Amino acid sequence: MTQKVPSLASNEIAVKVVLEIPDAIFTRPALSAQITIPNDAISKPVINAEVIDNVQDIIQQNTGFDVRLEVINATE
Repeated sequence: MTQKVPSLASNEIAVKVVLEIPDAIFTRPALSAQITIPNDAISKPVINAEVIDNVQDIIQQNTGFDVRLEVINATE
């Protein structure tokens, strides 16, 4: 957009555009959104025996220690 008449090439066409925008769009924040995630949408992490075995193997390979991991429920 220009304030003055633009110079155009022979294959270009000038187009006049009129925009009517309310002043409120320029106040901050112009747009807002609220995102709510319900508690029941949060899933508990699943750790299966294969993952535990892999973690045990990696710790043993890197440290040389024998490690035993167990998954304990929060209620126990």
